[in-house]
Amino acid sequence: MRKEFTKSDLEFGMVVELRNKSKMFVINCKGKIRLIGDDSFIDGDDVRYDLTIYVQSECEEDKGSMDIIRVFEPSSSITELRDLIDHHGKLLWERVEEITMEELLQMAEKRKGCKVKLKG
Repeated sequence: MRKEFTKSDLEFGMVVELRNKSKMFVINCKGKIRLIGDDSFIDGDDVRYDLTIYVQSECEEDKGSMDIIRVFEPSSSITELRDLIDHHGKLLWERVEEITMEELLQMAEKRKGCKVKLKG
């Protein structure tokens, strides 16, 4: 599995998984990449070099929810879009993010809705 992966590494036929768990198929549209899914698409101009996705939203939780977290090699079965996405090839890259203990606690508190203490 590759340690680094950028927008320029994306190729036609690859499948990407977004942070929100949806998967999309990479196509080439007029010389630019485009990600297409069952009922939506992401224009290549919204995909940044580091595979984060620009989301125009005032809601802070929406930002980052569409970032690419995994990239899979192209599928060998080409019958229909759903098959291409569901039966992708092996994992080529996976995003690994480092967070501090403080950030981890904040995430836990947000999820639980109350203060969180670590056991010693």
